Amino acid sequence: MKNYVVLIFIIVFSFNLTALAQSNIVFVGGLTYNNLLYSTIKQGQIDNNFALRESLNEGLGYYGEAIYWPVKRFGVGIGVDQVTAKWEDTIQGIGRLIERRYTRQLVGPYTKVIYKLNRSTELGLSCVYYYYSDYRYETKYIDNYYKTGRGLGFLLGTKNNHSITDNLSIVTSLNYRVARIDLRKEYNSYTKELVANRKDDLLYIQGLRASMGITYKF
Repeated sequence: MKNYVVLIFIIVFSFNLTALAQSNIVFVGGLTYNNLLYSTIKQGQIDNNFALRESLNEGLGYYGEAIYWPVKRFGVGIGVDQVTAKWEDTIQGIGRLIERRYTRQLVGPYTKVIYKLNRSTELGLSCVYYYYSDYRYETKYIDNYYKTGRGLGFLLGTKNNHSITDNLSIVTSLNYRVARIDLRKEYNSYTKELVANRKDDLLYIQGLRASMGITYKF
């Protein structure tokens, strides 16, 4: 088994060296602003009011990817996409202050195919395997709320490159995201741990992702 793993590593490493020598690998990274619209299916019923807090309908994130161009117009890549939506405040309760904090996070690796329309514009489709977490904390409650899930998502959009040098560019992009999350685990106040969610709840997330970053070509 170890010999097999070593062989795979050597093949992949040799492939990357060849690609680098041919200047066919591009690294891209940037920050994102995300619009997030949620809907759930609970026991067969659609609920479009999942957000609870309006500020959870938007979030900041990042992405990073490596793209290989085997031919002039078509490329393939791998990367990671992450977004976090937060809301928090403090209100006056009876005799004390009450803190409230909500956090939702979506993160996952992806594979990508790209078609280059021209020198500066590209079309891309990414298939993402997302991990989702939903955390809520309020000081007036003894226990916190925590739920996790995972599922498949897609990013479809365009990217524009604004060259600074032959190797370095500023890149802007706009993508539409859809994701279907199976909410698998939730916090149990009796056992004090995450347990399997037996309700078969599904979470759908959609919205726009706008980003700005840099790209470097070897």
